[in-house]
Amino acid sequence: MISPNQDRLIKQFMEFVQIDSPSFEEAHFDSVLTEELRKMGLAVENDRSGKEGAGNLLAVLPGTNRNLRPILLSMHTDTVEPGRGIKPRLERDRVRSDGTTILGADNKSAIAATLEIIRGLQSARPEHGDVELLFTWGEERGHRGAKAFDPSRLRSRIGFVPDGGGPLGTILIAAPYYDSIRAAFIGRAAHAGISPEKGISAIVMASKAIPRMKLGRIDEDTTANLGMISGGSGRNTVPERVEVEGEARSLVLEKLEEQVRNMRSAMEEAAREAGGRVELEIKREYDGFLIDREAAPISGCQLQVKKIPQHGGRSSHPKGARRALLPLHPPPCP
Repeated sequence: MISPNQDRLIKQFMEFVQIDSPSFEEAHFDSVLTEELRKMGLAVENDRSGKEGAGNLLAVLPGTNRNLRPILLSMHTDTVEPGRGIKPRLERDRVRSDGTTILGADNKSAIAATLEIIRGLQSARPEHGDVELLFTWGEERGHRGAKAFDPSRLRSRIGFVPDGGGPLGTILIAAPYYDSIRAAFIGRAAHAGISPEKGISAIVMASKAIPRMKLGRIDEDTTANLGMISGGSGRNTVPERVEVEGEARSLVLEKLEEQVRNMRSAMEEAAREAGGRVELEIKREYDGFLIDREAAPISGCQLQVKKIPQHGGRSSHPKGARRALLPLHPPPCP
């Protein structure tokens, strides 16, 4: 049994969150983390696929038994905003921010805990295979680092990503396919007070398309949303262009494709009826996955989770839970 040094863990977590690392500005934290890993005796590689020297960090703790299979632990180094000048406060059994910023526990609590696990393995030296540690950048802004990472660099076929919602101990075993949707409705500009009949309103096109779409909770597997709309150049001008951005997600690929077809058809029909057109960009941001509930890594992990006083269960995750970690490979857990 590995006994973590709780004081050291909390101290390091509080140090980590005080290092600003909003998305695309991870370079300084990367350097601090790299130095810490090297102090622990781990070799660290930085693919420098991010900005200003930031990148995906890959470190390996050599196994004590080379016959045991390697395992991957993956985290991300960036945080959301407002995440600058974080001032953590230790209050009894909790760490909080001062209320003016986020805390940065996503995902630096996992990073600090993982480093403590590695120290425990180094100290107790139980039998284990290689432990690969991957720290990606830009997770909060579209999993940019994970998408840029070359998965052929990994030996592990089993991986765990300590980053997700739900009760303590929840194991995420499924995540949705996700398409982003960008639409530009193109009409014809005209002076609204002199010759409005010569114009074709892009706003009218968009407003007619939106009610025709299925949005929100479609079914237990599928959601869709339009989150941004902008356009027009002045209140006295028939708007020539309106841009709409949205998304669709589903745990079932066929349902996602059906939902996207519905949204596409609604926009194309509304534009055509108004005499305009719509330019669409639909992009698969990442594929979904579903892991067998009885797979050995899941059942084994569940046994350990049950030892946690307030353990959770297994679930799917509507946000995806690093489903794009290895975009060219199967999901990290078989």
